[in-house]
Amino acid sequence: MPSLSSNAARPVPQQERAARTRSLFLDTAEKLFVEVGYDATTMTAVAERANTSIGALYRWFPDKAALGSALMLRYSQEIENHWAPVLAAAARVPTPEFAAMMIETTMDFFRERPAFFVLREAPIKRYRAPAARKNLREAFARAFRSRKPALSHDRAYVIANVVIGTMKGFLAGAASAAPKEQHVLTVEFTTMLSLYLKSIFD
Repeated sequence: MPSLSSNAARPVPQQERAARTRSLFLDTAEKLFVEVGYDATTMTAVAERANTSIGALYRWFPDKAALGSALMLRYSQEIENHWAPVLAAAARVPTPEFAAMMIETTMDFFRERPAFFVLREAPIKRYRAPAARKNLREAFARAFRSRKPALSHDRAYVIANVVIGTMKGFLAGAASAAPKEQHVLTVEFTTMLSLYLKSIFD
């Protein structure tokens, strides 16, 4: 039987090491974007904070904008996982509660990711594959049809677009609002989303 020490010394597969290195650079850039802002963050600072060479950083990301774009893509993927339990509850919770869950879950996620608000104002490309965008909307549409099976797929898909657009508008407003104003926006957008969904489901 191999010893614990031999297991600890097992070489890390190259693919796993590569994933860790990429994640390290993204995590480091995320912290710096929050601490000093997008403009003041430099590739040199990211490499130094990550305790790696600048060459190693450039092998993964050609410039700061690429780091920012990769982080925004990471956020878009993570928020979908964050929404999953809320969508699963769509068929069993009252409409106002469901609306509040959608808004609160969205805001809670981005409070945990403050660099999102920094990067929203940064001159970076934000690209998601059309298939990924469609899959998200399909997930919302399925949740809405689970609540009201009489909805056609096309109708549910339209509702999904409206709900996702509403949450994007909420985040756009929250990004530039003071903490007190964010609370007001949360209340107002929750009311708006609740009224819209009640007109469909109740």
